[in-house]
Amino acid sequence: MNKFSLLLNLPPELCNQLCGYLDPKSITNLLKTNHAIWQKLKNRGGLRDLELCFPVSSQLVSWPQKYLATFKDLRSLRVALPGRSQSTYFAMPLKPEDISALPRGIVHLSLAFESREICFADLPPHLLSLSLPSIPHIEGKSLALLPRSITRLELPKAFKIGDDDLGLLPPLLTTLNLASAAISAAGLPLLPPSILHLNLEKNELLTAADFDKLPPNLISLSLLRPFRNATDEHFGLLPPHITSISVAHNPHFSDLGLSK
Repeated sequence: MNKFSLLLNLPPELCNQLCGYLDPKSITNLLKTNHAIWQKLKNRGGLRDLELCFPVSSQLVSWPQKYLATFKDLRSLRVALPGRSQSTYFAMPLKPEDISALPRGIVHLSLAFESREICFADLPPHLLSLSLPSIPHIEGKSLALLPRSITRLELPKAFKIGDDDLGLLPPLLTTLNLASAAISAAGLPLLPPSILHLNLEKNELLTAADFDKLPPNLISLSLLRPFRNATDEHFGLLPPHITSISVAHNPHFSDLGLSK
C-alpha cells in the first residue's frame, strides 16, 4: 500500500491532523498528486479545526491562502512559525487579502508568527478568540475594528496600546492579555467589567494603590511590578473574587495580607 492509499484509508479526522503538520508546499504537492485525498479532506473530512505548524527551517514561507479558503466549515485555525527558542517566532508576510480570504465561519484564530499589523476589519466577523502572540505593531485605534463578539483577546506584545484605546475593546471580553501595553491608573476603569482573566505582566505604570480600579469580577491577574512594593493593606484593594495572582518577590506582605 503506497502512502497515498494509506492516507485515503485513514479516518477523516486523523487525515486532517496529519496534513496539519505539512507546510503549504507539501500540502499542495500532495493534493495535486492524489485528487481523492483532496476530496476526502474537503468533503468527507468536514475540516473544523486545523493547526499548521511550520518547521523551524521555514523562515521564508508564503501564506496558504488558497488552501485555507477551500475549507468553508473551518471553525478553529492556529498557524505557528516557531523560532529556535520557545519564546520566539519567525516572520511571515501577510497581505490584507490573506486575512479577508479566511473562511468566514472561523471563531477561534491564533497566528503565532511575526508580521506587520493585521487589519482587524478583515477578520472573520464572528470571532470568539483571537491570539497574536508575536505581533507588536498594533495601533490602539485599530481595536475599534475588532469583531464585537470576541471574548478572548491575546495581544501580549502590542506596546502601542494605551489608556485612550481601552474603551474600544470588545465589550464582552472575559480574557485579556495586553502584557506590554502602556496602561496607567486612568485607563483601568475603561476596561470591560466582564473581564475575568487579565494579563498586564510587563506594565511599568501601575502601582499597588491602583488595585481598586481593576475590573470588579476579576478571577486571575498577572501584574508583576505593582506587587513588588505591595503591603497587606494593598491586598485588601484587590477585587474580591480573585483566586490566582502572579506575584513578584515582596518582603512587605504576610500570610495575613494574602488571606484578605
